[in-house]
Amino acid sequence: MNKQFDFEKLKYLYNAVPIVLTTHFVSALLYGLIMWQYVDNRTLAVWLSVMIVVILFRAYHYVLYSNTSDDELQKNSTLWLHRYFTYILIMGGLWGSTAILLFPQDEIQYQMVTVLFILGITATALGIIAASWHLVIAYVLLSFTPLVIRLSWINEPIYITTSYIVSALGILMLFTSKYFESILEKSIVQQYSLGLTAKKLDDSLHHLYRFIENAPIGVFMFDKNLTISKCNNRMAEILELESAEILHGYDLSKITDTRILPALKNVLNGEEGHYEGTFYSYFTDSTHFIKLFCVPITGFLEEEEMGICFFKDQTSELHAQETIQENAFYDPLTKLPNRTLFSDRLTIAIEQSSRHKHSFAILFLDLDHFKHINDNLGHYIGDQLLFQVSQQLL
Repeated sequence: MNKQFDFEKLKYLYNAVPIVLTTHFVSALLYGLIMWQYVDNRTLAVWLSVMIVVILFRAYHYVLYSNTSDDELQKNSTLWLHRYFTYILIMGGLWGSTAILLFPQDEIQYQMVTVLFILGITATALGIIAASWHLVIAYVLLSFTPLVIRLSWINEPIYITTSYIVSALGILMLFTSKYFESILEKSIVQQYSLGLTAKKLDDSLHHLYRFIENAPIGVFMFDKNLTISKCNNRMAEILELESAEILHGYDLSKITDTRILPALKNVLNGEEGHYEGTFYSYFTDSTHFIKLFCVPITGFLEEEEMGICFFKDQTSELHAQETIQENAFYDPLTKLPNRTLFSDRLTIAIEQSSRHKHSFAILFLDLDHFKHINDNLGHYIGDQLLFQVSQQLL
C-alpha cells in the first residue's frame, strides 16, 4: 500500500511539473528584468543562468518520466520522488539566495520586490508540494531563512518588523501546508481507490461483454429510450439476420409484436420483466416461440444501458416435444393411434364403463390379402396402402 501511495503521490507531483517550470522560468526572467539596473549584473546573469540550467535539467527529467511506463515508475517511485524533491530544494535555495546575492543596498522599493518574489514563489510552490510536509519545511527554510537573516542584519526597525512578518508568514505556511497535506493524502487515497474501482468495473464490463458475445442464447442491451445498444451474434441468428449490427440502434418501442413491450418497460421501472409465448419477427416474417427474461442494470455502463434481456428461441424445442409426443402415441407412417394410445384409451373406457355402468365395443379391422401385397409388391407399396387406408378412416 505504501508503494502504491508513493506512486500516486508521484503522479500528482509530476503532473504539475509543466506549470511549475513555466512559473519559475517566467518569474526568473521577470525578476531579472526588474532588478537589472539595481544589482550587480554579473551576479544576476550567473543566477539566471543557474536557474535556467536547473529548469532545463528538470524539464529533461520530466520528459524521461513521461516516456517511462507505469510499471517502471511504480517500481522506482522512491527514486523519482527523491529526484523531484532534490529539484524542489534546489529551486528553493536559488530563490532564497536572492536575499543575499541580489538584495539592493539602498533601493528599498526593489528590496521589497525581492521579498515579494520570494513570498510569491514560495506560496505558489507550497500549493503543490504540500503533499509532503517534510519537503515543505525544507523548502520554507531554504527560501525564507536567508531573507529573514538579511532583513535582521540591517538592524533598522522597519527591516526588523519585516523579518518578523516574513517569519510569521513562514510559520503560517507550514501549518497551512500540514492541513493541506492531510487533504491531499485523502484525495490521493480516494483517487487510488477510485482507480481500483474503475479497473474492477472495466474488468466486469469486459467479462460481461464476453459473456454476451459467447452466450448460447440471444442477448441484447437497451437504454432508457428502449433503443438497442448492444447485442450478440446469436440474437441475429435467431432472427435470421446477416449481422448483429442491423439491430444496433433499433427502437424497440416501434416493434411490430408488442407483446414483449411490458417486459421491457418493467426494466425502466427497476423491475424484472418476463415473457413466454409466440413472437412475430418483422425482419423475416416468421413466428417463434420464445422465452424472454429482462433485468435492470441501473445505467452504470458506458452507454448508460438500462436493461439486459436474454432471448431464448424455443421453437425447435417445442416442435421436438410435439414430435416426441406424436411418435409416442401415433404411428409415424399412418398417423393413426398406436398400441400405447390404444391401451391408454381402452383403460379409460373400461374405467368409465365400470363407473357409469354402461357398455362399449371394440371394432377390429383387417385388410384382406395385405400380406400377399406386402410380400409380392414390397414393403414400400404395403406402407403406401396402409397410409391410404388410414387417410380414408381419418
